[in-house]
Amino acid sequence: EEWRELKLSLSVPPSMDRDDLNIYVWNPGKEPVYVDDFRVSYQKFRSYPEYRAEESIHFLVDTLDMLSLEQKRNEAFANGVLETEEDDYVPGIMYYRDSIMPVELRLKGDWLDHLEGRKWSFRVKVMKQNTWHNMSVYSIHTPYARDFLNEHVSHRLFRKSDLLAPRYGFVPVTLNGTSLGIYAWEEHFEKHLVESASRREGPILKFDEGLFWLSQKVYMQDTQYFELPFLEASDIMPFKMNRTLKDPGLRQSFMLGNNLMNQYRQGLKPPSEVFDLDKLAGYFALMDLTRGFHGIAWHNQRFYYNPVLCRLEPIFFDAYTEDGVFTPERNAISGFFDFDPEPVKRFENLVWVRLFQDEKFVGEYIKWLEKVSDPVWISDFLQEEEKSISAFEEMIREEFNSYSYDRGFLLENAKRIRFELPEYKQHISENPQYAHFDEDKIRYVEYSRSYDPRFPEYYVNAYLQDSTEIENIIRIDNIYPLEIELTGYGTGKRVPLGGFREVIPVPAFERRFPSSKTVTVPRGSKYVYFNVKGHDDRLAVEIMPFPSPGDYTPEQELFLEAGPPDLPFVNTVNGTLTFIKGQHIVNEPVIIPAGYNVIFEAGCEIDFRSGSMFISKSPLQMAGTETSPVIIKSTDNTANGFTVLQAGNPSVLKNVIFEGLNTLNYKGWMLTGAVNFYESNVEIDEVQFNSNVCEDGLNIIRSDFSVTNSYFNNTFSDAFDSDFCTGLVRNVRFVDSGNDAIDFSGSVVEITDCTIINAVDKGVSSGEGSTLSVSNTSVQGAVIGYASKDNSNLTLDNCTAANVKYGLAAFQKKPEYGPGHIKAGGFKAEGFDELYIVETFSTLHLNGTIVIGEATKVYDLFY
Repeated sequence: EEWRELKLSLSVPPSMDRDDLNIYVWNPGKEPVYVDDFRVSYQKFRSYPEYRAEESIHFLVDTLDMLSLEQKRNEAFANGVLETEEDDYVPGIMYYRDSIMPVELRLKGDWLDHLEGRKWSFRVKVMKQNTWHNMSVYSIHTPYARDFLNEHVSHRLFRKSDLLAPRYGFVPVTLNGTSLGIYAWEEHFEKHLVESASRREGPILKFDEGLFWLSQKVYMQDTQYFELPFLEASDIMPFKMNRTLKDPGLRQSFMLGNNLMNQYRQGLKPPSEVFDLDKLAGYFALMDLTRGFHGIAWHNQRFYYNPVLCRLEPIFFDAYTEDGVFTPERNAISGFFDFDPEPVKRFENLVWVRLFQDEKFVGEYIKWLEKVSDPVWISDFLQEEEKSISAFEEMIREEFNSYSYDRGFLLENAKRIRFELPEYKQHISENPQYAHFDEDKIRYVEYSRSYDPRFPEYYVNAYLQDSTEIENIIRIDNIYPLEIELTGYGTGKRVPLGGFREVIPVPAFERRFPSSKTVTVPRGSKYVYFNVKGHDDRLAVEIMPFPSPGDYTPEQELFLEAGPPDLPFVNTVNGTLTFIKGQHIVNEPVIIPAGYNVIFEAGCEIDFRSGSMFISKSPLQMAGTETSPVIIKSTDNTANGFTVLQAGNPSVLKNVIFEGLNTLNYKGWMLTGAVNFYESNVEIDEVQFNSNVCEDGLNIIRSDFSVTNSYFNNTFSDAFDSDFCTGLVRNVRFVDSGNDAIDFSGSVVEITDCTIINAVDKGVSSGEGSTLSVSNTSVQGAVIGYASKDNSNLTLDNCTAANVKYGLAAFQKKPEYGPGHIKAGGFKAEGFDELYIVETFSTLHLNGTIVIGEATKVYDLFY
């Protein structure tokens, strides 16, 4: 009915071996279409809009290094997919606003849409302790690859809901002075991702997707597709492998996360024992709302191992493609997939469908669906984000001038969820067992059993189970659909050390669980050699420097049969557990699940010995008196801590003494506090923490708290450590702290009327984006009286410091953060070496005077 200008651009791949290109006008409908002024124009390189220089990232890469990137791109087009290695990075320089930073870059992305024209996708490492937007590693790609603002808004929605997602945004990019237009940037899977979301550092894990991409490469080259057990054979890998395996704490966390990932994959444990269930339910509910189902594909799944809970949390990632919403024809509610009458055929589908057969998970999932489908909740979110949405929309239109973000997308999806929710609840009520298929009767996909030498090395896994001084014990898992024969071992893929006395057969993989054999090889062996039965190709599998995934975690072991403690001094009545007064000795773990009220009577004194511990997922009421306190102690200093996890309701501690406790260190599950509260609000009044042998006397994480009228004495390291909390510390005395008296990270806390005596390091330490208000407090004896670091704001009112090396210190410790800031009014100090030390870019307002930061490398003075 009207004339309209239509434009289409396309990129010709570098592997094209023709000189001509045929272009056709195609009308897929039945109505007539008329074309006028049809033109085809050729540009060697597409031109992109020029953005303001101060808005853009500018990369400079040497000519020879650009040729290396070009060669890698050509290889990708020849293979059909991009395969990357660690040594693909090339050096470069990055300019952003007033900062100049050395970087390393490589091509990024699996499919070739990330390499079209000159607008390539990159992974960027920021070098030499620098960061960009508080990130040391990030990726950039065309906004088109992830459906423009849909990916960004969804990431923001997840983070607003306290669910994990990489930080995401948009920025113009130039390369060697030439504009490449607008890019989406995305945080990589480093510790900064979880710490910026108020989580303690822990490994981020994934299923190795190399097997999947190998099959795609073979298909592109040979147009022959091999149906193989990709997910079943995929190694569970941590990001930052070398760092993770070298750090003892991270290595232990990885091994436990590895076990949990395997339990999830194999369906060995219910989701309530594998995941932080609330976070998992929220993840799937928001997936329904955002329609981000591309992220559920097994090779896109990423998980954070929470070292405090010994559980996994999913990470929202890669939700959309260049085609927009993935599988839009699905029900609005993912749980309906469980009611599909057709048997599930693919193992990777079965993995996440099993989740919807768990009653506890479904209950939490429905709660989240009710929350996220509320149109008021969504409208409030969109209103909060409108400023950034509009700004990014304008930037994107400079290059994609017809683009407009659909502000009704989330509201329409929410409407569909609300419409389907009553039916879903009815399905659940009519099928209380949630078991709508029998796994033993599932018609699995038949795997390819034709031999191809390109595959077996990827479907045989070797793990270092144990070692002696002269030999290693290796477990071999065969997930290849043909029988293999183990023949020998060596230091390299083609560097043999020796052979087994006899060929060791390992049966073919059938379904779900690998076929396994254990062999012994000399220390120093790095590979095990094998061949597929009936074929002569000598193949090799590298030995992983860690054991195969297990089937338990220490948290699962402890809570396996948890319930009312079978102790003579614990009374159980109607869901209330009462620890009665009197002196008691405990030599075994006391483990209390959620759902109880736990009361300690005045005069209850418990001596935890022989490595015993107390862990509760129920709130505590510890009601001592001044003359008859509750006493929790360990006379042999072996107690594995006193811990409260996700208790739901607040705990109240009054007139309690904690003495001589160690901290939780049980089969790789490690915490830092003698007394720990995680996601468990707590009121602590008139409580003593005496001579505890631990990293933190009291550690409170992700909670609201008050600590008043209390006393910390002779703590091995930090007296009070708070991470990601809001709270009040009033009238508390800290004496003889082995490190910091008060060390708060990512927290907002008021501290008043406190006394700190003899802190080996800092009296008050404010770090990692904390806001601390400190008044009428004194520090007597410390290296630093009051410190603010890493984007923290420390306000002091009528505070004092005496016998310190530095009265005040403001600096940056971690590269992903920024400087520290102090405002000190009415501050007095005596007996100091230096009244203050202020690093460049940090600030100090001291008694009405602005101090200009001039110190450099302050980190090196203290760490």
